[in-house]
Amino acid sequence: MPKRVGNNPRATVLKIDKDVRISPQLRVQYIQDSARTLLRSRIRILKIRTILTPHGEHFEFTVNRRMNAQTTNDWQFRLGDDGKRVAFNQARIDAGFADWNKLFEVTKRGRVRKGRPKQPDA
Repeated sequence: MPKRVGNNPRATVLKIDKDVRISPQLRVQYIQDSARTLLRSRIRILKIRTILTPHGEHFEFTVNRRMNAQTTNDWQFRLGDDGKRVAFNQARIDAGFADWNKLFEVTKRGRVRKGRPKQPDA
């Protein structure tokens, strides 16, 4: 089930992982191209969030259509999400995980953790 946005049961958040830093001009062009691609299927972007990461950027597009997990993952791939992340998400979907669409996790101490947890030093 896609993440519910505020109190709008008809919205979905598409999360795109780009492991590269791009120029502001290319970022604007990417967002415009993504909006046009979605609009061809009558999907509008309601909100855009860009998050800088140590490896690049995450884009979160809140769209006006509620989508199931498979459709959300398919759209994320079509919009250029990292291929390994798409495959990992697909495995989570196939296994029936409700919280399958993660870019990162926040630990109990408020730290951001991406991927596997760090092993304690011996």
